[in-house]
Amino acid sequence: MEAEKNVSKQTVQLVEKYQQIEALKARLVWLQQQLFGRKTEKGKKPDRNSGTGDKKSPKYPGSKGKQRNRGKQPGAKGYGRKLHPELPTKEVDRDLPENEKCCKKCGKPYEEFTNTEDSEEIDWEVRLVRHVYKRRRYRSTCDCEDTPRIITAPIVPKLILKGKFSTGFWAQLILEKFLFQRPLYRIRKALAMEGLSISQGTITGGLKRIGEVLQPLYARILERSRAAKHWHMDETGWKVFVEIAGKIGF
Repeated sequence: MEAEKNVSKQTVQLVEKYQQIEALKARLVWLQQQLFGRKTEKGKKPDRNSGTGDKKSPKYPGSKGKQRNRGKQPGAKGYGRKLHPELPTKEVDRDLPENEKCCKKCGKPYEEFTNTEDSEEIDWEVRLVRHVYKRRRYRSTCDCEDTPRIITAPIVPKLILKGKFSTGFWAQLILEKFLFQRPLYRIRKALAMEGLSISQGTITGGLKRIGEVLQPLYARILERSRAAKHWHMDETGWKVFVEIAGKIGF
């Protein structure tokens, strides 16, 4: 009986060793395939200096068999500087100092040309402007009844009634925050560099009131989206920690 138990125990040990060997063999085959096996890429990238690339690619003169690079070739004629006539134009007069308008030897003045020599540059102007509206007032000169004695020009329409910021100011702030994704504290720093100090609460309170104004537009957009034939859903995956039986870690 004791001998049979020893044989059975040795048999189990041999089976376990055999399974370990097979697992190691499979691991070795996988590693060899990863190191020496055929790659998944369909083709090798052409070498720019070997001339073994695409035969249809043209060769430029003097390349000695080298593949022609994409884009503008060295030595080719340029396209010239691109002008932007669509931008608003402001003409700036540039003149010589008075002491340079005459000959330095005899003192006779130079004669001015009728035309000018023009050059241009593109400037980026970012500035804050305080608008002071002078609302004109009028007084009646008649004795008619039920008519106002004094009339005044109307105030400029504002997004926030009695607010100190214009509609254009709030429109630019909304673009900065929601289109360009700039945090409010960065917007405040940019405004401070231009000389305007504004508190966080003022901007936040204004955006809340603008949100109430835009609520009907949001409801219409939501209604239109729900009536569409196709809905675009967010398929972003979210990794979560789940306890799995028999697995160490998550």
